[in-house]
Amino acid sequence: MRSSDPASTFFTSLFYRFLSVTLASSIFAVTPAFARTNEAPSPLPVSGDVLIAGGISKGGLATNTAEFYSVNSRKFVATGSMTTARATHQSEVMTDTPESEINNDVGEISMIGGFSGSAKPARSSITFNIVTRDDFELYDPATGTFAVPTLPTLEPMSTPRAFFAALDMPADAPHIMGHFVAIAGLCNAADLDPCRTSDVIHPDDHVTGTSDPLVGRMMHTATLLQDETSILVTGGFGDLAGTALNTAEMLDTNTDVFSPIPNMNAARAGQTATILNDGTVLIAGGFDGTGAAQNSAEIFDPVTVTFTPLATPMHDSRAWHTATLLSDGTVLLAGGFNGSATMALTGAASAVTGTWGASSGSVLRSAEIYDPTLKTFTCVHGVITRTGHCRTAMKAARMEQTATALADGDVLIAGGFGALKALAPVRSAELFHAGKFLATGSMSTARAWHSAVVLP
Repeated sequence: MRSSDPASTFFTSLFYRFLSVTLASSIFAVTPAFARTNEAPSPLPVSGDVLIAGGISKGGLATNTAEFYSVNSRKFVATGSMTTARATHQSEVMTDTPESEINNDVGEISMIGGFSGSAKPARSSITFNIVTRDDFELYDPATGTFAVPTLPTLEPMSTPRAFFAALDMPADAPHIMGHFVAIAGLCNAADLDPCRTSDVIHPDDHVTGTSDPLVGRMMHTATLLQDETSILVTGGFGDLAGTALNTAEMLDTNTDVFSPIPNMNAARAGQTATILNDGTVLIAGGFDGTGAAQNSAEIFDPVTVTFTPLATPMHDSRAWHTATLLSDGTVLLAGGFNGSATMALTGAASAVTGTWGASSGSVLRSAEIYDPTLKTFTCVHGVITRTGHCRTAMKAARMEQTATALADGDVLIAGGFGALKALAPVRSAELFHAGKFLATGSMSTARAWHSAVVLP
């Protein structure tokens, strides 16, 4: 065999080394693109998870971000963003019904109304520069995305609404199943009278009105009674100066007409109203006629159509708190504000501006349980003997948080405005489990005045 020429051998070796480096570089260059095409899809929520959307976030700005709480993993997972930034909006399950001619709304969640703009917190105050909204959008759990409906029947509400009350009608109420009702609230106007309307949002996304509510109100409650045809509306602020109301009224969903009923025993705004297993309604706390949070509570009886004050009040005064019916029939009342405050808003067609300011008090970390049999309140973590108030129980101080009952009996409490010295929205969340509060994963975004709804 003839020996190789040294020069030829050298250049041949050099060529193959160059070729191997070039091929390796090409392979590594395309690897990231190849990896991207095989990335795992974003996780999607499953039935029983909690969709959390919008609210006031960092810097006091309304946000369009959303996430869901995975009950199985006990953590929050990012999902698609809303098409519009919203706070104080309402989220309701939009269920398909036999009367609907569409089939793609089963299990979708509707985000409706609220406000865009800013509600900037500072020490003991919140400054508003907001625009209220009359539109809505749908979240599809199957894709993890929000979209504005494009059906020909799509209509906005009769008026923009923020700080309003809304509820969806159960599937076993045949005449109105799958619909939900939005009542009164704050709108872009000089006072609340132009906002004194009520809308029924239908499964095919068209909107019809009811008779007008008898009183303009915001930060009120609406409760569907056990007959599944009557909606109890109570309290709220009756003007932009923050005058709390003691009035109540009833909407008959058979006729879509509001009727007056006797007044509550106390004026209340920012209160809670919780239907109990016996069909009565616990109405608790809220700001009174002087702007002070109160510890009183009363029971509405739909049979006698009367309000009766409870002889034993809550241990702590509370407004902007949450109340959640537990699986054993008791009610968990958590957090809120316990002092005095004033509100001064100015409304116009272009925007609503003004401030809410606290002159005393604090944001609470306490919670208590209402027992409907004994008609008494018991502090979750015991009583401070010297004052009679509840000891701290929650992991964080919160007002205007959300509290969502889970299928396993736990309650997810998320976000809210934190301690009064800053009033910044918080990211943290906690679970009420077996009589105590446990930390759980934090949200990706700090939120207050957001929405939370269990996915069907």
